[in-house]
Amino acid sequence: MRLVADPNIKIKRRRRKIYDEEFSEVLRYIWSVFDYPCSLRLKAMISFVLPKIENSIQISPRVREKLKKVSRATIDRVLKKYKKGQKLKVRPKAKTKPGVY
Repeated sequence: MRLVADPNIKIKRRRRKIYDEEFSEVLRYIWSVFDYPCSLRLKAMISFVLPKIENSIQISPRVREKLKKVSRATIDRVLKKYKKGQKLKVRPKAKTKPGVY
């Protein structure tokens, strides 16, 4: 007996994860060491800092290559769950109040 697939049912295919838990832990460590910069600045820092960070923690060659080619959007996506749980103290620097003379 041969089964016929229903043409109305769509099969969802998921992509394989490229950035695994080991990568996210290393990225989170670098992010915390540099006092939680935005993804734009973090991306720029990674290339300069990677050789020095390797002295303090052990990074596999696979993770090192991923850190070199990660995009800003992916950094935001990976760090999203950590940013959500952490209350970063970001306050406006302006001290002026409208209507006060």
